[in-house]
Amino acid sequence: MRKLYSLSAGLLLVGMLSPVAHGKISYAKQIKPILAKMCYKCHGAKKQKGDLRLDTPAHILKGADGEKVLYAGKPDKSSLYKLTTLPKDHEDVMPSKGDTLTKAQQALLKQWIAEGANFGKAGPVVVPAASISALKALRAKGALAMTIARDTNLLNVDFRAEAGKITDADLELLKAVKVQIAQLNLGKTKITDAGLAALAGMENLTHLNLHSTAITDAGLAKLKGLNSLYYLNLYGTKVSDKGLASLKQFQTLKKLFVWQTKVTDAGAKQLPGVYVNTGWKAPAKPAPPKKPVKTVKVINKKCPLSGKAVNTSIYVVYKGQAIGLCCNNCKAKFAKAPAKYIGKVKEFKKSE
Repeated sequence: MRKLYSLSAGLLLVGMLSPVAHGKISYAKQIKPILAKMCYKCHGAKKQKGDLRLDTPAHILKGADGEKVLYAGKPDKSSLYKLTTLPKDHEDVMPSKGDTLTKAQQALLKQWIAEGANFGKAGPVVVPAASISALKALRAKGALAMTIARDTNLLNVDFRAEAGKITDADLELLKAVKVQIAQLNLGKTKITDAGLAALAGMENLTHLNLHSTAITDAGLAKLKGLNSLYYLNLYGTKVSDKGLASLKQFQTLKKLFVWQTKVTDAGAKQLPGVYVNTGWKAPAKPAPPKKPVKTVKVINKKCPLSGKAVNTSIYVVYKGQAIGLCCNNCKAKFAKAPAKYIGKVKEFKKSE
C-alpha cells in the first residue's frame, strides 16, 4: 500500500511538471481578442453574469459555481463553444445581446478547444524543475497539493489534514509556487496576521479560506496583489467592519463569508456587488402581550384619608364598591382598617 501511495504521489508531481502541448491556434492572438470583444462586457472584471468570468485563463478554467465551461479537446462538451453556436433567438445563446459570433470566430474557438485549449504564455504557469522540492516540502507538512483540473498546472493547496500544526513559518513554503496557487485552504491553522504577507502577489488565487484563525483587520491589509480573488472565507476570525475597507482593492471579489466575526450588516454595505454572508441570526423574540388593564369606576372623588383628589387606578373594593385613594400609602392604610375610614366616603352606599 505504501509503494502504491508513493507511485501515485510521484505521478501527481510528474503531472504538475508536464507542460501542456502547444496547439496551432494562439490563445493570445486569436482567442482572447474574440472573448474580449464578445464576452468581457458580461463576463469580465467588472461584471460576472451567472458568476462566470472569462478575462483570465484561471477564471475560464474555474467555470461558474463549480461547473466547468471548458473541456480541453472536447469542444462539443464545452459550453464556452456550444452556446455560441445556438440560433440567435435561442434563450441560451451567447452572447445574449448584440451580435453573435461569426462562423469564422466559432470555427477558431472550436479548433482551439479541440487542439487542447492551450493558453500559451498567458495561461497557467508550468512548474519549473526547481519547484519539485517546494511541492515535496508542502506534502511533508501534510498539505494536499494537486492541480485543479487535468489541463492546467494551477494548484489547490489544502492544509486541512494538519491544520493544527501549521504556523506562519510554514507559509514561506508557498512562495516558490505562489503564481500557480488558485485555491488555498488555511482554515483552523495557527497562522497570524504576520503570516499573510506570504500570500501577497498570488495573482491566480481565486479561493482563499481563512476560517477559524487568529486573523484580524491588520492581516487583511497585508493581502495585496490578489488580482483574481473571487471567494474569501473569514468565518470565526477577529475581523470587523474596519477590516472590510481593505477588501475594496479586490475588484474580482464576489463572495465573502464573515459569520461569527465583528462584521455588522451595516459594515457589509461597504462592498457593493459582493455577496456578504454574515451568518444566521435568531429572529427577535416578540414582546410579551401586555396584560389588559382593568377599568374600575370608583365611587368617590376625594381620598377618605388625605382629602386629596383620588387616583382612579388606585382603589380598594369594599363590600362590592370601589373606593378610590390618592396613593398606595393611603391604600394600604384603608385596606388594613376600612371600617375606620369608610364613614368619610359620602358616596358609599350601606347595604340594607
